[in-house]
Amino acid sequence: MKIIINTLLILTCFTLFSQSRRLELKWDNKLVEQALSTPDFDAAKIDKNLTFSNVNNKLIYSVLETNIPGGFKNNVRILQVSYEDLDGSFLSEANKKVYQDELTLQIETANVNQSAQSYVYFSPIVYTHGGLKRVKSISYQIENTSSRANTRQGFGPVGRNLPTSTVLKQGNWFRFGVSKTGIYKLDRNFLTQLGVPTSVDPRTIQIYGAGGTMLPLVNQADFPTDVKENSIYVHGEAKGTLDESDYILFYATGVDQWNEESLTYQNLYVEEAVYFLTYGQQQGLRISNFVEPTAREVATFTEFDGQVFYEKDLVNIGKLGRKWFGEEFGIVNERNFSLELLHLKTSEPVTFGVNAASSSYGNTSFTYAINNRFA
Repeated sequence: MKIIINTLLILTCFTLFSQSRRLELKWDNKLVEQALSTPDFDAAKIDKNLTFSNVNNKLIYSVLETNIPGGFKNNVRILQVSYEDLDGSFLSEANKKVYQDELTLQIETANVNQSAQSYVYFSPIVYTHGGLKRVKSISYQIENTSSRANTRQGFGPVGRNLPTSTVLKQGNWFRFGVSKTGIYKLDRNFLTQLGVPTSVDPRTIQIYGAGGTMLPLVNQADFPTDVKENSIYVHGEAKGTLDESDYILFYATGVDQWNEESLTYQNLYVEEAVYFLTYGQQQGLRISNFVEPTAREVATFTEFDGQVFYEKDLVNIGKLGRKWFGEEFGIVNERNFSLELLHLKTSEPVTFGVNAASSSYGNTSFTYAINNRFA
């Protein structure tokens, strides 16, 4: 008799090593200011490690880190940073706000010629308190979390502590989907079409879901493994009956969120964010009431940064991978797209960006016009 023993690889994480680095960015600030304001400026003239990202419209500094062993995960932590002021008077507020108000470092590892190479990268410009600053020096530490393999007989989850049960295991559940982020109103007619009985006690209605945020590329990244309850407002629930004039309001996250990993507003895996409604189990989570402050305001805001986008996943040039593009320009070499900017402040400039790609045997070029003016 042959006995097949099934073994499970259990990943136990531990810190393998850490290493520190200090960088001195001795740059000519006039060149930095020129790079910020001049299209197609060669940022390598300032520093060989400096580039301009056309996707994010910002300067990016990257440095190759050596002697980092292959492992489970690398983290980078800022130890110390010093700044100096930049003259940003020549930039619009929109171009300034491309830069964050806090410095963040990231680390990525890529295989080059069958050898792993790790790069630390960050934007050396920050926009804070209405002004631009650049990093003058920075110290950071890289911590490597590796994996150790143990084996045991049996079956079970690998790599993450997954829940052994789910809230969906009991009760009556009704599924519905949303595509756009915003506040949704669910009236009695919608609930009836969903299958919820009119005799329901609305005080026990609960809505669960994690929204339409895209799954991370790294399996071990922090991401909900079960649906969570959302705070909702139920109009007319105090009387304990669901009348025709009653309704539910709740904020839902759709599949139209910007994803930095894949540089897209479209969720690559689903077309709707799924939410689940249940009733009759317990009192539901409700939106809290806040008392309006009586003190005098300390700041008044009359404007905000808005954003609109047009994106369709129609063409995959390489016929593989997760990078998709919209309309093709072949026989048709000119197309018009309409974007509506609500409450636009016409005295402020608009930042316009396009993500395009070419697959051709010859040279290709694109030109763009906004309201019949070439950009």
